[in-house]
Amino acid sequence: MADFDLNGGLSAAEFESLRELSKGLGWHTLPARHTAKLLSLGYARDAVGGLVITDIGQLRAARGS
Repeated sequence: MADFDLNGGLSAAEFESLRELSKGLGWHTLPARHTAKLLSLGYARDAVGGLVITDIGQLRAARGS
């Protein structure tokens, strides 16, 4: 498994986008900048039908800000 930084620097707004994604909400309305950041940190991935949260993204969302 690749090394991931669970402390990956997210702003409060980016973290809120991650939380929305973890609930299965808002992926289609996330700001493009937030989407790019979540993808680059490995917290989300592109899938058929849109953006989905990864396991590491779920862990980060559950861990809190």
